[in-house]
Amino acid sequence: MIKSFLASLGMFTKIKVRDNVFEDSRGAAILCFFPTDGLICGAASSLCLWGLRSLGVREILAGPILCLSLFLVSGFLHLDGFMDCSDALLSSRDMEGKRRILKDSSVGAFSVICVCLLLMITASSLAVIYSSELVWYALTAVPFYSRALFSVVLFTFSPMENNKGLLYYFNSGKSGLHVFCVAAQCALGLAASYFISPLLCGSLLGASALSLLIAKTAEKLLGGINGDVIGGGVILTEAVSYLILAVLL
Repeated sequence: MIKSFLASLGMFTKIKVRDNVFEDSRGAAILCFFPTDGLICGAASSLCLWGLRSLGVREILAGPILCLSLFLVSGFLHLDGFMDCSDALLSSRDMEGKRRILKDSSVGAFSVICVCLLLMITASSLAVIYSSELVWYALTAVPFYSRALFSVVLFTFSPMENNKGLLYYFNSGKSGLHVFCVAAQCALGLAASYFISPLLCGSLLGASALSLLIAKTAEKLLGGINGDVIGGGVILTEAVSYLILAVLL
């Protein structure tokens, strides 16, 4: 379990770990610690929030800085998946064409447009909730929940045909216990957010509905999902959660 936790840190964050932690690790076990990586990312953002408030930084500047802090620990890993998915899903190509675009490392117009909109919405939403005490809980709960939710998606949605990448690796050795573990973490995130604030829980549920709908659409258009869809779903869930919370507050 310790090696799986460290391997998860090495895969999903910029935290350096020794190479030998990957030797005896199994993909499904590693994914069970994916939500924990979200807690670490949330802790980094909370530390950034504390620094901004201590320095008396205004909301208009604090929003973009907090937005940046969301991606630093993960090294923009999931944002890359969001951009790839934007290019593929918004193209007018057939399934094979969309798959080729998804694998292409070049950046297209749709990904630029979508990532600019995403960053503006996230930064503006964080600026709105910056003065609320609820922001402390949101910065921790949202990254945890988004990763737990899409861990469930990874285990339950159909992978692309002939996909031998990370999605195949994380499904290797999968058992009912692994699925229960990530589903329990997802439920725990929702329950904790409800007791903290029904508004926070409502924002998570609203974001889940949208991101799961898009993930299901991606599964249909691409003939399955891959790691880019998972990463894009994590990013989208977080952005929409902060947006809904900003509107409700």
